[in-house]
Amino acid sequence: MATKIYQCIQKIGEDIIANKEFLTDLDSAIGDADHGINMARGFTEVLGQLPQEEEDISVILKKTGMVLLSKVGGASGPLYGTAYMKAAGAVAGKKEITLEDGKNIMEAVIGGIKLRGKARGENHAGRLGASHGCFGKRHRSWGQPGGLFSQNVRSGKRRGGIYQAYPRYQRPRKLFGG
Repeated sequence: MATKIYQCIQKIGEDIIANKEFLTDLDSAIGDADHGINMARGFTEVLGQLPQEEEDISVILKKTGMVLLSKVGGASGPLYGTAYMKAAGAVAGKKEITLEDGKNIMEAVIGGIKLRGKARGENHAGRLGASHGCFGKRHRSWGQPGGLFSQNVRSGKRRGGIYQAYPRYQRPRKLFGG
């Protein structure tokens, strides 16, 4: 299972690095046009430091969070770093995770982002929109076979990745995965 977590973080990092310019372009519309650059720098460092043979999932998640916290500038470093470190705390010492652990990870991540970002609600400052909207209201069916979470996972697999609609582009653009 730790190998799968490592592979997931590796894939996230590779996709962020590959989409650095696109993420920076998105940020230019609302910020200082450095998000893709900062996240790519952070994940380049994460990929260089992650212990590939580690069996404890929390060690991988904590290391990811610590690197992002120290290498990613602006608000993103503390927010993403906190998210990964809170996820690590939710599965401390575990070599495998269950659906219930997944729920605990999401609750810890959302709580950490709320605390770090001083978010007061679901969409405050855009920091919680996707994670809170996807998970926050629907976690009751998290572990149920055929529940909303498992339906969303199957739906995402059918579409081949995560899509982000952005008004500047005429159609949704595939951001990550596939």
